[in-house]
Amino acid sequence: MTAGPRREGRILALLGIVLLALGMRSATSSFTPLFGIISQELGLGSVVLGVVGALPPLAFAGAGIVTPWLARRIGSEPALVVAIVAIVAGQVTRAFAGEAVVIVVSTTVTMLGIGVGNVLMPSLVKRFFPARVGLVTALYTTLFAIGGTSPALFSVPVSDAIGWRWTLGIWAITVAIAAGPWFALARRSRTSALDVPMLAMAHDAEVRLTRTPLAWALAAVLLASAMVGYGGTAWLPVILTSRVGFDDATAGAHLGILLAVGIPAAVLVPLVAARPRPAAAIVGVAGVLGTTGWTGLLVAPGLAPALWCAMVGCGALTFPLVLVQVAVRATTARVAVRLSAFVQTFAYIATGAAVLALGVVHEATGGWTAPLVILIAIATLPLAAVATIARPSRVGGPG
Repeated sequence: MTAGPRREGRILALLGIVLLALGMRSATSSFTPLFGIISQELGLGSVVLGVVGALPPLAFAGAGIVTPWLARRIGSEPALVVAIVAIVAGQVTRAFAGEAVVIVVSTTVTMLGIGVGNVLMPSLVKRFFPARVGLVTALYTTLFAIGGTSPALFSVPVSDAIGWRWTLGIWAITVAIAAGPWFALARRSRTSALDVPMLAMAHDAEVRLTRTPLAWALAAVLLASAMVGYGGTAWLPVILTSRVGFDDATAGAHLGILLAVGIPAAVLVPLVAARPRPAAAIVGVAGVLGTTGWTGLLVAPGLAPALWCAMVGCGALTFPLVLVQVAVRATTARVAVRLSAFVQTFAYIATGAAVLALGVVHEATGGWTAPLVILIAIATLPLAAVATIARPSRVGGPG
């Protein structure tokens, strides 16, 4: 391949990353603020809300299992095209669903597609932009944050104007446009973007992630971060309406505050998170702030709810950090896929179970005290990972 096509491939990859990042996360934050409206029309209940809230992390865990296999079979770019088709089809189907089962199935399809994208993104950044991992990660995680925050802030007022169905459907547009660059890249290559020499493949196969402390540390950190995004998205509006007395729009706006914290974090964190000691410091700060925010919502929810939500949001400082660490700590792009899949599978299985458990505990206790205690405990997990992340180890041997 000549230098020209390589440059063209990087341009297409950057455009595809930008468009996909901007639209991909909207599917996870556009539904919950509208749940009260949708529930009145379709007769949904809190169990459905709990299931829908748990689907993203559980689907991401499933995607973590199948993505390495899919990338090997058809290539990483074609796998991403398949993921984009799933995201768009699921969002459009959910927007015009008439019953709970269709909402659950379509949400599952959408989240599986997003999960495949989540796993592939760090390895694609490592392949196309090996000297700019932090910068490109900062770009796409910033767009993740913007794309996730906008629906939380605007879904209710937009729904008031055009209805909840069109409001859910419009968020699929940017993702659909992102198919163009990745389809072009997929056509240019019949083999995976992650292909490496057979010697490297054999060496990569020897990596045992279950015996790698760094892999477990990153998984624990991602679990705490994911509970901010998915536990918060699923339950924070309900907690605020119950404990503080907010209406749906105000609760949605406070969810927007929680998610908006991720925007400056997505810009700044990846720029310094490639080095072990700064990364460990960020993990420690995120653990302290996230724990304090959930504690505030437990002991004094009405005192400063916006502050508590912002502090909880700081617990997700580690989301872009984990993506950077996966890319820079793995010695090859193939190891990066395996490490990304391992970290995300563990973290999202645990997140999905925790999101479901919060609903069960709430139903059993009739209040939010016990669920908030669980959230506080999960928020402390990064503190236990600080020492491991501070060590300058790599995954996959010398590279």
